[in-house]
Amino acid sequence: MNADIQVITEESLDNVTTYVLREQGDWYEEEIRFLRLLLLEDMSVLDYGLDHDLYALSSAKSVSSNGKVVYLSTNENLEYTQSSVQLNSFNKFFEFIGNDYTETSNQQFDFMRFSRNTNQLISNFSDSIKSHLPIIMTEAIFENDSDLIWLGQLGYNLYRLRPSHNLLIPLGDNFLFPDFNKQVFLIPENKIDVLFDRGFLVKELLPLKTINKENTAGFDWLSKKAYVTEQQINLYQQIYRPGISKNTDRFIQIFNAYALSHDTNLTPDERYGHLCTALSSLKDIKNLDQSPHLLSTYARLSFEFGQYKEALDALTKLWKNIINNGFCPTSLFLLPTEKYEKNNQPILVSDWLGVQTIEQAYFLQFPSSYFDISNEIETLIGNLKDANLSSDFLNNMNQLSCKRKNKLFLNIVPHNSTSSFSLSNKPKYTPQIMEPVTSLKVTVCVATYNRCNLLIRTIDSVLNQTYTNFELLICDDTSTDDTETYCTNLALLDHRIKYYRNDNNLGMVANYQKMYDMVETELFVICSDDDFLLPRHLERTVDAFNKQPGLGMVFGQTICGSVNGTGQVSIIPKNLSQDGIVDPKKMLFDSIMGNNICWTSALIRKTAVDRMATYGKDNLEMSFEDIFIKEGDYFFVLLMLVCAPVAFVNVPASYFSVDGSSYSTTQLGGGWGMEIRLRTVYFLHQLYIDNYGDNEEEKNRISEMLVEFDQMYAQIENKLSADEKIEHSKKLNEFQSMIKQLKNLTQNIEKITL
Repeated sequence: MNADIQVITEESLDNVTTYVLREQGDWYEEEIRFLRLLLLEDMSVLDYGLDHDLYALSSAKSVSSNGKVVYLSTNENLEYTQSSVQLNSFNKFFEFIGNDYTETSNQQFDFMRFSRNTNQLISNFSDSIKSHLPIIMTEAIFENDSDLIWLGQLGYNLYRLRPSHNLLIPLGDNFLFPDFNKQVFLIPENKIDVLFDRGFLVKELLPLKTINKENTAGFDWLSKKAYVTEQQINLYQQIYRPGISKNTDRFIQIFNAYALSHDTNLTPDERYGHLCTALSSLKDIKNLDQSPHLLSTYARLSFEFGQYKEALDALTKLWKNIINNGFCPTSLFLLPTEKYEKNNQPILVSDWLGVQTIEQAYFLQFPSSYFDISNEIETLIGNLKDANLSSDFLNNMNQLSCKRKNKLFLNIVPHNSTSSFSLSNKPKYTPQIMEPVTSLKVTVCVATYNRCNLLIRTIDSVLNQTYTNFELLICDDTSTDDTETYCTNLALLDHRIKYYRNDNNLGMVANYQKMYDMVETELFVICSDDDFLLPRHLERTVDAFNKQPGLGMVFGQTICGSVNGTGQVSIIPKNLSQDGIVDPKKMLFDSIMGNNICWTSALIRKTAVDRMATYGKDNLEMSFEDIFIKEGDYFFVLLMLVCAPVAFVNVPASYFSVDGSSYSTTQLGGGWGMEIRLRTVYFLHQLYIDNYGDNEEEKNRISEMLVEFDQMYAQIENKLSADEKIEHSKKLNEFQSMIKQLKNLTQNIEKITL
């Protein structure tokens, strides 16, 4: 790790921390690098580290033996943390504490860091905070959070870090952020002048200034960069002489303002004012999208300003511009990010800038590096090597590609492989191929009611998808908690979010139905507010549709576990391990024992749902509501198997919370409710018989399942008291009736409506 800190962690690329440390040599969160500057040798620091120990270790390096670090953590990484502390010789001023922090809560601290959703813990340290007014770094602040109002009464103000300039920028009264998992700094009024004098804090947002066009700060700044040659500087000085034209004067002003924003001899207010001037002036230029020089500069300024969406848009346009027109450094420009400025171009400048553009674009989309290296980078590297161009830069990029392909727990299929979804390999019983899908935009549908705390996690998982061509539709069934406030503010900050609130409470079934009716795209995902998507869900499922547009649904694996994400129950389905079109007959057969598909892991076509509706009406005497929601998502996906081609992608796609909210789950047995299992197996059997005929092996498996149902029923009945048996008699009778009908059905194949 940088700053001469040695970190001990498990030797496995399944661990994201190991991967990032090996690839980047430092933790990806830029706040850590800022803390190394902010913290002084004699400071006392409290770190509540639910995520990792790198904040605490960096703090210890900064405060040294003259200060103190108290590390409050009960995470599984504690053993490695203790070893790291020993290795760095921090043990004399590094204190570990667990849940019992009563004595610590009264100690004096100069700086305190709290991980996400720890507002109550901050309140537990209120005596120490009120007495000593430390600087606080935390996450997820909410406007109406009564636990933290007292901080404002103490004179604390909210700030956000601009890492590129190491400046803390005031936020005013807005406590709500779209990227709620990012850090915010709470600064007491008595520390504002101190941090201002140290060059770290902006006190006043100054109006934009016009810079003297005779100023040479921009050229002086560029001349020190490795990627700018002396020949280029001479060319720039001839082209960009003051007074030649309004455009050249504007370009000079932009680069002068940008250079001055990095001049540490100026006050923080002046530096930030110059950064605002540079970005504002650049935005005013017409035909910005047509110039790769301006797009690269705009991406850089937007990134340093904290406007990541604008930066990503500029990078996307820049890449297309380079592909179509190439790039020659004949005009003033900034690279997409500072880290590239130390590299001299070992290859064609257009290729060199293209690689950096894609790299930065993927970093912006998911900075924790959960994404694959892009196909464009691999293709570009391959083409350059085929052209007998070699360099350390290309070799490093190739090594980066290999590391990312082997990272984490994901089984990655080569990106350019199309054979997995080829129709020549489709199973015998594959339903009729659909018309090719024409648009790959996705609507992620989230139904919610009074679970804002969980909904935040769900929304975060959607916004952090590695595939970004989506809109998020939130359908609120008149929640009475903070859901409306949170979603309304979020929708104002991110145009991809569409929030809809029902006029009256419709109930779950009608709310899901209404949400489906509002979907305008061909492809959609359904997610409850207590479930969430894993980062590569859309990337991998959309890619399958791209390779085989005639599919009706693509699904991945689902992790089933407790609602707080701490207890994993199972992973479904277990019978599939490779990308490809699913054999519906085999999938129905394997699903009898509970190896089902969860629709949260699936990307679904609306026209395929239309097929299902017709099938259900003609063969099962079911309404659309029955098919879509009333019989449950397990039945929905099983019906899809016999109506349209379905593909599997071998990627963890979603997390399904087993929260115990259904009647049959909470009252009569736990786990996957017996009623759901019974009805799923019944309809599954009927679908199998209708489509593939009578089969002794299938009936034997149903019989095995019936033995399990008998045992489940006996266990449920034995746990109930006499009064409870009377209370739940109707439900118990339904269970008995369903078991009896299923037994009869396996012996005498007839359609029976439950």
